Amino acid sequence: MLAPIVRRPGLADPYLKLSRAKMHLNALDVLLKEFTGPKAYAVRRYDDLQPKRHCFECKLLDVPDDACLAVGDAFYNMRSSLDQLVWSLSGLSGQNPPQTTQFPIFDHPPSTKRDIERLDRQVAGVPAKAIDEIKSLKVSFEGTPTRRILSGD
Repeated sequence: MLAPIVRRPGLADPYLKLSRAKMHLNALDVLLKEFTGPKAYAVRRYDDLQPKRHCFECKLLDVPDDACLAVGDAFYNMRSSLDQLVWSLSGLSGQNPPQTTQFPIFDHPPSTKRDIERLDRQVAGVPAKAIDEIKSLKVSFEGTPTRRILSGD
C-alpha cells in the first residue's frame, strides 16, 4: 500500500496559480491586439436626405469569446493564488488548515462582529504577523458589480 502524499506548506502552489494567471493575461494581450485591429468595428456611411446630412454609424463588434474566457481564467487563478497563499500560511502551524481557509475579500471594510468572525475563520491558523499584513491590504471591492463574486458572498 502506498503512503499518502503529505504536502508541506510553501509558495509553490500560489506561484503556480499566479504563473497560470500570467499565461492567461499574455493570451488576452494577443487576443486584444487582434480585436483592436480593423475587425473590431464596422463603419457605415449613409445620407439622410430628409434633414440633408451625411451620417456615419460606427458599431463595435462583439468581443471574442476567447478574450472573455481568458479574463475569467486569469481572475480565477489570481484569486486562487491568494487562497493557496493563505492555506500555505495556515499550514505552517503543523495542523491541517480548516476548510474555511481562504484569502479574505469583503465587499466592504470588515467592521461588524459577523465580519470579524468570518475573517477569523478565513485566516485561522495563519501566523499573527501574516494576518496583520493581510489586514493592512484592506482588500475590498466597494461599489463594483463583481464584488459578490470575488468575495464569495
